[in-house]
Amino acid sequence: MQVKQWFGFVPDFIITLDAEYCRACGAPVFTIRGHNVEAFVGVVRRYGADAAGVRAIVNAANRPPEIALAKIIAHACGTCQLRVA
Repeated sequence: MQVKQWFGFVPDFIITLDAEYCRACGAPVFTIRGHNVEAFVGVVRRYGADAAGVRAIVNAANRPPEIALAKIIAHACGTCQLRVA
């Protein structure tokens, strides 16, 4: 009866997750770890950028940034861009 009150119908199944697990996995942190960078450098060193299929990444790394660090905040949204222009 409670499920029908919550959803308005009786679902075919209900998945229940532990609240502590959800709290721990709810805010993932994406980052490049040293191991990833070291492995990437090793692949390029051994096989070359063209053989490893990473030429675009190497070319991007050799160019200056498109948005300088000082400009990141100012260029974050349309309103800020109007003020900068």
